[in-house]
Parts: sequence; structure tokens; C-alpha cells
Amino acid sequence: MASDKRPILSGKRARSRRKRAALRAVDRANMPPTPECDSDEEAKRKLQELSRYSSSSGKATSQSETEDDGLVFVCRPTMPDFCSVFLPRGEEPAYSRARKLQPSDCKTFKVHIPSFQETCEGFVAYTLELTTCDEPHHNFQLERRFSEFVACAAEVNEQLASGFAARCCVRLEDDEESKAVESEDADDFKWELPAKTWFRVTQKSALEERRAQLERSLETLLLQRDRRLCNLPVLRDFLMLDIFGVQVAEQKNLEAVAHFE
Repeated sequence: MASDKRPILSGKRARSRRKRAALRAVDRANMPPTPECDSDEEAKRKLQELSRYSSSSGKATSQSETEDDGLVFVCRPTMPDFCSVFLPRGEEPAYSRARKLQPSDCKTFKVHIPSFQETCEGFVAYTLELTTCDEPHHNFQLERRFSEFVACAAEVNEQLASGFAARCCVRLEDDEESKAVESEDADDFKWELPAKTWFRVTQKSALEERRAQLERSLETLLLQRDRRLCNLPVLRDFLMLDIFGVQVAEQKNLEAVAHFE
């Protein structure tokens, strides 16, 4: 005779276990044989929630991108051909006599490196002074380190060798022979700076000598291309000619407004 060897549990515990087993059996019986899909209403509700989330997140992302990447462009007045022709110091008297009865256009300028000074960071900065040659004279000053001269010279020499400088500084005259000679000379020209030392230059006499050499070197460069090499963008940025032009244009506008008032 077979015997039932299952243990007899206490009444309350057994009833609870049987109840849970019965509930699980009912759930298994009610489950469909295939995976149940969401109803149409449930699917629509989920799609609506997803679209609302995507829309809100997209708006937030686009707003943040607009705030992060947005640029503010400020249009400021300038003048055509401002500081587009360089004038060496030796020709100032003759130029002044020739332009005495002509209107001022701020087209011609001169540059001078009058001094140098040591910055609070311990670097030596050379002061460049730009002056328009027509009356009334306008002045502009900026400072450049020797390393900035070196970086600018490397880029200028690269553009001279590639012919980019020749295309940017086309002469206004129609003398083709002069242009051909000029182009041939310009291909061989290279902006040479004072020799770079392996140690830091601190002696005042050595710095004064370098200042004079930098001034002569810059003047030699600006004499190229019939004195129009200053139209090369890298040189205009280095000398901040366009910023100088904005300041002069704003000053002229203020003077005109004050005159009419």
C-alpha cells in the first residue's frame, strides 16, 4: 500500500500557501498563449507621452544650443581703403606738400616702434604706433611680443611663397610690365626678423637694438608690393588696422553729429 509521506503543515500556514497557489493557478489559466499586445488606447497614450517628451526635450536642446552657440554680430562703421598704403618716414615732407590741398581720406599711414616695456608677466612687449598721414592725424597704439612677430612672419612668408599675397595686393595701376617685375621680386622676398636668441634678452641695450631692427624689418616688409602689402589680411590683423579704422570712423561720425547739433 502506498503511503502519503507529505508533511502536515500547521493550519494557518497551510491555508495561506494553498491560497497563494490557487491564485497563481488562476493567473496562469487566464494568460493568453501568445504575448499580449497593448491595446490601441494604451499604445496611443504611450505614443503621445513619447512625442510630448521628445518635443519638450528637443525644444530644451535647441534652446540650449542657441544660447551656447549664438553669436552676436555688431556692425560698426569703417572707411574704404583705410590705411591701405604705407608711407616710409623719409617721404613724409613730400607727401604732405602733395596732399595739402586734397581732402583727407586716411588711406596712407606710417608705423613706428618707439619703445618697449616689460609686462607684469615678465615678457617684453614692443609698442607699435600707427599714424594716418592726412590732416588731421589719427593715432593708434598696440603692443606685440617678439614671439608674435615670429609667428606673423612665418605666416606672411608662407603666403608670399604660395602667391596668395600677390593676389591680395594687386596694384591699381595698369602698367603690366611693372607688375611683372614686381611679381618676380616679390617671389624672392622673405620677411627677415632679428636673430632669435637661445636665452632671454634682458639687457636694455640689446632690447633697444632689437627694437630698432624690428622697426626697420617691418618697414622693409610694408614697402613690398608697391607699399600695398599691408592689405594682406594677416598683416592687417597683426597691425589691427581694421580696428583702428573703426575707431576713426566712429570719431568722424560723432564729430559730424556734434556739428549738426
